[in-house]
This record gives sequence, C-alpha cells and structure tokens, in this order.
Amino acid sequence: MVRLDKRPRTDQVTTFIDIDYDCIQTPHNDAMVVTLTVANFEVNRVLIDNGSSTDIMFYDIFEKLKLGTNRLKPMDSPLCGFSGERVHEEGTIELLVTIGVAPQQSTIMVKFLVVKLPYAYNVIIGRPILNFLSSVYTTS
Repeated sequence: MVRLDKRPRTDQVTTFIDIDYDCIQTPHNDAMVVTLTVANFEVNRVLIDNGSSTDIMFYDIFEKLKLGTNRLKPMDSPLCGFSGERVHEEGTIELLVTIGVAPQQSTIMVKFLVVKLPYAYNVIIGRPILNFLSSVYTTS
C-alpha cells in the first residue's frame, strides 16, 4: 500500500554531497534533471522547471508506461508554449509520483498534461508540484 502525503514534509531537506558532483564541472548553469518514480516505474530525464506553470509528461514516455489513452481526460484550457504558440495536448492523467529516497520521500498524486512533442526530457516538473512540496532549489 502506498501512503499518500496530504501535506508536504517541511522538516526534510534533500541535499547533495561532494560525491554527487563527481562528473560536474562547477560553477555551472546546467538544468536540474532527476529521476522519479511515476506510476511505479522509474522515469529518468525529469526536468525540474520552476518556470513551467504545469506538470508535463511527453507522449513517448506515456506510451512506454503503457497507461492507455482511454485514461486520458480532456484538457479544459489551451496550453501555450514560451513563444505564445498553442501546443496540442493529448489530455491529462493523474498518476502517483514518488519523489526522493526513503526515508526522505513523498508520494503524491500528480495531474500531468500529456503532450505529443519531441523533447529531450520525459517529464517536466513545474510549479504545481514544486509549490505543493514547498520546494526550494538553489544553484549556489
């Protein structure tokens, strides 16, 4: 049984230690890319983007997870890209997402917008999840 966190745990801090930076030249301006558990599957190449107003799953990973298009619900408002163009959405889906590693982890229900676009990442975690978890990340 998976325990859903109703409130984020504000007493837990995830930090990175020197060994986490072995292959990274610092200082840097690289994007934060992590691995999450989505619908009981490990999903790599998850972009953390505090500029995104929605949590996005790209169609390629949606298909690989074999979730079925019948689970997609219609989107009630259009999605616009950063240059103002309309992005065609396939629909929305709510999935369990586990963030972190035990004992410092949270499992929450996340509403993803599924879009069929080529992209370097599988998922974009935007402000909805970051705000719910009271997440703060810094590059300094």
